[in-house]
Amino acid sequence: MAAVELGAEQLRTLLDGLESGVALLDEEGIVRYANRALATICGRDAASLGGRPVHEALPALHGEIDWKHAAHHAIRRGRTVRLARFALPEGGRVLDCALAPIRLGRDDVALLTVADVSEAVRLEERLLRQARTQAIANLGDSVAVSGMVRERGCQTEIEMFPVCGRVVRTGRTVDVVFIPVSANGFQPDINERWAMADWLFRVYPVSRIGVWETSDGVSNNYNFPDTSGSGCGDGWGGLLDDLWWFNFWREDGVSWLRYYGMVDPRSLMGSRYSGCGYRPGDESAGIVSPGNRNGPETAAQEVGHNHGRRHAPSGPAANTDPGYPNPSGLLDEWGVDVGRMQLYPPTSSFDYMGYGGSEGNSWTSAYTYRAMASAIQSVAYLPGGGVLARPARLQEATAEFFVGGGFISPTAVEVRQGFYRATLPVTASDGLFSGPYTVEMLDAAGQTLYARGFSLPELSNSEPEAGGGFQLFLPWKDGTTTVAFQYNGAEIGRVTRSSSAPDVKVTSPVGGEHWGANEEQTVSWAAADPDGDPLMYSVQYSPDKGQTWLTLGANLTDTGIKVNTAHVAGGQAALVRVFATDGFNTTSATSPGTFTVDGHAPEVYIGSPDDGLTLTQGDPLVLHAYGTDVEDGPLPEGSFEWASSADGALGGGDLIVTDSLSVGAHDITVTGQDAQGNTATYSVKLTVQPVPTQPAGPDSGTIEGPSRSQLLIWIGVAITVVGLVVIGAAVVLSRRRRA
Repeated sequence: MAAVELGAEQLRTLLDGLESGVALLDEEGIVRYANRALATICGRDAASLGGRPVHEALPALHGEIDWKHAAHHAIRRGRTVRLARFALPEGGRVLDCALAPIRLGRDDVALLTVADVSEAVRLEERLLRQARTQAIANLGDSVAVSGMVRERGCQTEIEMFPVCGRVVRTGRTVDVVFIPVSANGFQPDINERWAMADWLFRVYPVSRIGVWETSDGVSNNYNFPDTSGSGCGDGWGGLLDDLWWFNFWREDGVSWLRYYGMVDPRSLMGSRYSGCGYRPGDESAGIVSPGNRNGPETAAQEVGHNHGRRHAPSGPAANTDPGYPNPSGLLDEWGVDVGRMQLYPPTSSFDYMGYGGSEGNSWTSAYTYRAMASAIQSVAYLPGGGVLARPARLQEATAEFFVGGGFISPTAVEVRQGFYRATLPVTASDGLFSGPYTVEMLDAAGQTLYARGFSLPELSNSEPEAGGGFQLFLPWKDGTTTVAFQYNGAEIGRVTRSSSAPDVKVTSPVGGEHWGANEEQTVSWAAADPDGDPLMYSVQYSPDKGQTWLTLGANLTDTGIKVNTAHVAGGQAALVRVFATDGFNTTSATSPGTFTVDGHAPEVYIGSPDDGLTLTQGDPLVLHAYGTDVEDGPLPEGSFEWASSADGALGGGDLIVTDSLSVGAHDITVTGQDAQGNTATYSVKLTVQPVPTQPAGPDSGTIEGPSRSQLLIWIGVAITVVGLVVIGAAVVLSRRRRA
């Protein structure tokens, strides 16, 4: 916004007559003027406020705000800056603050406004409690939280499956492999994945988020500040390439997995972005943020890009959605997070796919919610873990493909990964559309055996660009000796077959070894190339004598890899397999004999309630757990049992609701059990307070709030999405810029 110009005396007269608190700050965050209302709000003398930093003049507003930075930002960028909401210890008052740029004579200053919103907050809390109670009460009728539906009788069909008086988990699931990224000497805690999974569940129109295990993760010195190349820059592009190959080498019959790279914030020093992802695609990555919501909300946005969503038009977001209903990125309906008892007014809350929100004011719009519902694959679960329809790779005919990737521009191509010859389903596709680039497979005489055009994949913050990363699936053609690349008909590079294939042999394990459930082991191999070509390796592990294969490492240049067995599925007939390529010819070798690996207990996590929650006796409480197992994958919903240290057993299931907790302190514990009978527990603490005694009067009884036509409570009011009754639950925060 443009700075407002006012004369000094005119401005002072105007501000002194306001009932709201107002101050003028310079770029250093020094108070140059404060009106009487602000002094009264903060319990200070107005004359004593001038010439002092805000945090000294108005200690009640100190909090964690960097006032100097905020004032400088407002003045220099000419934009209003919304600040934190402050809860004052005296009298339970709540203040909202904002900074706006104005011109005072010849000086640019920041106008600090402080509004007492205590009454509004109390009304919000009362509305939220009433809405939350009503929402969860609906569990007994026809709707519930996040896709769980209770229907009576046998008249309803959900996803074309008959339901007879049973609770079913309907509609949609998102399965994610969270991979810790070791970069620039730092690796995040893998347990940060639970907060990310919980956030996806709150944001997305799903009945569950499936958390999948993987090996140790990907490792490279990614140059995240590098903005060269396409989209988010070469560093992020290289990480997405590595995640793509980790996904490619997985052969376990499970389709529709999303691969999400978890990046330690210390690895991102100097980076322009906090996340990046293919749009659409299966791979994305972003920052982890222990103790706050930045990381989980980055994950929600980046995985949203994987499902085809563009940015909502707010802040500096690029590649925005032209169909979004609000040009500022604000929500199009009210929202409420039932688990956290938080309302999201559409006039001040932003869609999580944009950059406009901050903690406490980002949610999902109805527009994005419906679009995600259309994009997410459907699956329905019966109670006890039975599956009505599970996403799985169909058994189908296979064919041999030539697979490689790298970086390409209108003037050159660099093949960085592969090429590998690999057997894949005949329907396998790289998903690239036709475009200005052409790839040809030529025989020794230069005759074309196969040719196709292609464009580059789109990343989350940009349309496809002229240069960038690529991965290609080419149907293998016998007699191929050369792969040539062209841009608009002009050749820009080629890869030529050498005379000999590499030799490779697995040297450890060789058979008969035993790996424990949590130890470091080494897979090693010997390899050589008769032509002297440099070699690249990809390594797989099978717990079941080759029926399924999981990725241990992709596109390695060393002849060994360390393996943490805590993330390797147990098995009594385990194998490893190594693929070696010289850039064209591929050879593979499998360990000579099988070995054994111990199984693992599952891991579980409580997403709701938050640890340390305080609630009132009789309030409905959502209990929601997540679980995964190295051998089994996500634990079925019937694998969980809940208990209170004060009240005993509470029930079974990954998502249940109770309103019967007794007054006092509780340790709420969930126990998850895997298919082998191994168990794990997770606990949070909460306190139940007695119902307060309310005096009779006009404030007691039912609140006259907005009508249902005016207020859409996002959890608790069923909305029809693609013919299904679906309930949403979501929230988002944005700090560092996401891609």
